[in-house]
Amino acid sequence: MKRTITLFIVLVLLLSVAACNSQSDLKSATVQTTATIQTTASVPETNHVELTKEELLAEAATITIAKIGEEYSNNTIRAKNNYIDGIYSLWGIVFGVADDCAVLKTDNSPYRVNAYLPMDELLALNKGVAIQVVGRITNIDGVIELSNAYMVTDVYEIKNAEVKGFGRHSTVGPMDYAQVFDDNFGTIDVYFDTPTLPSLTATWLATAKGKIVYGKMNNCEMKDGGLTIKKAS
Repeated sequence: MKRTITLFIVLVLLLSVAACNSQSDLKSATVQTTATIQTTASVPETNHVELTKEELLAEAATITIAKIGEEYSNNTIRAKNNYIDGIYSLWGIVFGVADDCAVLKTDNSPYRVNAYLPMDELLALNKGVAIQVVGRITNIDGVIELSNAYMVTDVYEIKNAEVKGFGRHSTVGPMDYAQVFDDNFGTIDVYFDTPTLPSLTATWLATAKGKIVYGKMNNCEMKDGGLTIKKAS
């Protein structure tokens, strides 16, 4: 009789242990499933497909770094709504080159652009050179992030920009550059070869084309479309 009771107690204990282990396994499986769901949900998704340079240029709107900065300072929410996920083309001066992007700035704005260019384009860049880039804006908080970006050109065209004055790069000699105000860069010093200058008794407009390096456009002749200055109408 005692042996039967003992066997019965052992059987009850074994069943109790089995039930506890089953509940523990169930709880563990539930925790693991929940963690998996939470981990999966935390990974951001993107619906954007990488576009080619030609596709970007076909959709891009032209904007200046200063304009984005002004609108961000005026109304941050509206600026984000207007610019984030949009495709834009803009100009900037190469301030530096990081591991995966070119840092662009202009003299007329404190904001900068991180343009994520292909590696072959990053390797070819030089500090101080003005370039045009195109890409998709993904962030404007403190820095303008331009993803899926490409360099377009480094030849800039000034069209009917106001001449603020003339100067010379040396202490003696003729005037050899015009100080031109430009929406993208602020003031550009356009150097030319011909020292014949108009009088500044009226407002003059300049048209020029060339490469800008550290705020200077060099080797523009006042002929053949290199640099023309005319009186404003």
